[in-house]
Amino acid sequence: MRFIDGVETLAELPEVVARTHADKDAVIVGEQRLTYAQLVGASRDAARALQVDGVGAGDRVCALGKGAVESVVLMFAAAKLGACYVPISSRLAPPEVAYVLGHAGPKVLFVEAAFASLLERALDGVEQRPRIISTGEASGAESFDSFCGASDGSPLTRASAPDADAVVVMLYTSGTTGHPKAVRLSSRSLLALGWALRDAGDGWFGWDENMVSMVSQPSFHIGGVWWLTQGLAQGCTNVLLRGFEPSEVLPTIERHRVATTCMAPAMMRLLLLEPGCATTDFSSLRTIAYGGSTCPTDLLQQAMQVFGCGFCNAYGMTETGNVVVSLRPDEHRQQDPQRLKSVGKPLPGVEVRILGEDGAEVPPGATGELTVRSRTNMVDYWRQPEATSATVVDGWLKTGDAGYRDDEGYLYVSDRIRDMIICAGEKVFPAEIESAIRTHPDVSDAAVVGIPDRLWGEAVHALVVATADSRPKPLEIVRHVRGQVAAFKVPKSVELVDELPRNASGKILRRELRRPYWAGHDRLI
Repeated sequence: MRFIDGVETLAELPEVVARTHADKDAVIVGEQRLTYAQLVGASRDAARALQVDGVGAGDRVCALGKGAVESVVLMFAAAKLGACYVPISSRLAPPEVAYVLGHAGPKVLFVEAAFASLLERALDGVEQRPRIISTGEASGAESFDSFCGASDGSPLTRASAPDADAVVVMLYTSGTTGHPKAVRLSSRSLLALGWALRDAGDGWFGWDENMVSMVSQPSFHIGGVWWLTQGLAQGCTNVLLRGFEPSEVLPTIERHRVATTCMAPAMMRLLLLEPGCATTDFSSLRTIAYGGSTCPTDLLQQAMQVFGCGFCNAYGMTETGNVVVSLRPDEHRQQDPQRLKSVGKPLPGVEVRILGEDGAEVPPGATGELTVRSRTNMVDYWRQPEATSATVVDGWLKTGDAGYRDDEGYLYVSDRIRDMIICAGEKVFPAEIESAIRTHPDVSDAAVVGIPDRLWGEAVHALVVATADSRPKPLEIVRHVRGQVAAFKVPKSVELVDELPRNASGKILRRELRRPYWAGHDRLI
């Protein structure tokens, strides 16, 4: 992997790459295309319009949707002004969207027309409404084209020159206490791995400017933002999916001759289950990176055989700016079943320590919490200094993952220290769902845990204690929660229990609740 020389900040990226790749397609979304030169022009026009609207350094610019071409333009437009781009998941329920808008406080909000009704319901819970621009045909809303066209053509101004440490993107993750946390990332967070690989002369898995990259994850997910910026920084053509429909993904790979992509294990399984997989031409594929959740060895081996390309594990999270540890293609080709369970070794510029409960580093083979020090680590959690200081200590970021290092330095993730579920690559924290369940009139207590699911990795399972003289049906609980939280957070199963195990301080013992479901598994995630 080698970035085009001079790519140092998100604000300058399009212009730098366009110097040598002006007429090359930068982004393809469905039938929409933008060359690098067009991306430069569109992002400058959008930046001028935002500037006229009063957007400047430190302001937030939100976008609600799945990730249209306009969302790519807006990300770079905001960066040019020193502002922060905040993509909002279209999968969220109206109360969740309302919280994000109230917390982020954007001056301008762009919404894809298909989600105008979702936004309207969410705005009922927002005190200060931002200016709303539609990135499609929505009645009664100002269009993106007219917004950009209203700029006066004046030169862009900003308080200071682009800075690699300035915040450019803010992504909301599920919250540990009922509300999502906003992870603030700088240009350094998104680009520093590429710099480190370049300086080390490390091609990682052979990514180059001649490849077509498919962005399989949405722009409101770290995987989508990071994968897109890496492809653009190298001058690749980037095909963005608006959703992951296996019957559409397979012909997309053939039509665009996709060479590389990144998928959650659940996505790979869905493709393998799709009838058209057997007749799809995968000859263009060179490498598939996978991450977001643990990948069962049998699934990985099947994918390696069917897709016939190199595979690369990508371990990281929103807070680490995405990938920090990797098991590389040549290590996959060795077909060592034990090695395939590893997430790999730290990439250039990344340090990993495994700490015991006393905070001291543990020896090889001993389990502890993985902590990461890297230039890609997040800046902080927006407006949550306590959460930031609890997560980042002396420059080391606590991942919340438990694991160990073998004698050869390979890292293995075996469990979670934090109460977290990962379903098809999406983080779900139990507190959010438990809060929603407890508002049901027939519920006195609730606990949520992740249980094994062959397709999604983990499924959300709720254990519910009913109030006296009541016995709510599981489906009633599911219906009650639906609409309060995103669909992927709604429990897939509900179990009525007499009581929940708690420690002396009243904390639910989730490990004890999870244990029966994970019996016989070599990993507890």
